[in-house]
Amino acid sequence: MSTATASKRWKGLLASLILSGSGQFLAGARRRGIIWFLIACPFPLFLLGIYSLPLVPAKAAIPLLAVNIIVWLAMLHDSYRPIRRLRWWGWVILILLSLAIFDVYSRLAHRLFQAYRVPTIAMRPTISNGDDMIICRFAYWFREPHRGDLIAFNTNGIKGIPEGQAAKDVLFVKRLVGLPTDIVEIGDRSISVNKTKIEFGEPTHPIEYRNIQSGILPRGVESYQVPPGEYFVLGDNSANSYDSRYWGTFRRSAICGKVTKIYWPWNRMSTPQ
Repeated sequence: MSTATASKRWKGLLASLILSGSGQFLAGARRRGIIWFLIACPFPLFLLGIYSLPLVPAKAAIPLLAVNIIVWLAMLHDSYRPIRRLRWWGWVILILLSLAIFDVYSRLAHRLFQAYRVPTIAMRPTISNGDDMIICRFAYWFREPHRGDLIAFNTNGIKGIPEGQAAKDVLFVKRLVGLPTDIVEIGDRSISVNKTKIEFGEPTHPIEYRNIQSGILPRGVESYQVPPGEYFVLGDNSANSYDSRYWGTFRRSAICGKVTKIYWPWNRMSTPQ
């Protein structure tokens, strides 16, 4: 192989580093390049969608990431081929096209998923402060939220949170306890919805919920009526949670998605329930 041919091959590799499949496309294998582009670009989102499924173990992130890297390396290996001469403005166009596609890709990814780091202890023991989670934004596109779901919601517009507070216009993660028209009752370490006692968390270690006035002595039962079209949430660490007991309920439009995985740190990787 001549030096000139080797140089052209590296240009094909470089082109695909800038935009997946472009090395094959510029080498004349246009259909091959388009196929690689259609595989390599959406493949990470496809794997992330699989990872967000409840039945997929949290530690499957490592093999799924390995599969993504293998596909990307296979695309680069296939792009190591001589390409026709590309002038400087051709490279500029390729870079600008790559940036435009990346912008669209980023917007789509954010529309479907969101990474979120928990800043407080309000959801312990289910979720600890410092946990990195994946929020599936499309979880409620085709179904309504279920009681017990760990949901993410926007606090902007919640009337019970005064303007100027640090909690205003941020994302909260809480457990959905009360659905529209439910009656939620919180006693001493127990919770009932519509007069039926319910438990969340592990069956052998159910989460204990405390009412606002709980202290050394029991203070009775607190009752909350959820208005039609509204939702009531609690933090699993109810003794240290700023939730619907304090600022009330919110509408369906505030819900951003469902927590599907804790992906970091390694010893905390799980599908929270």
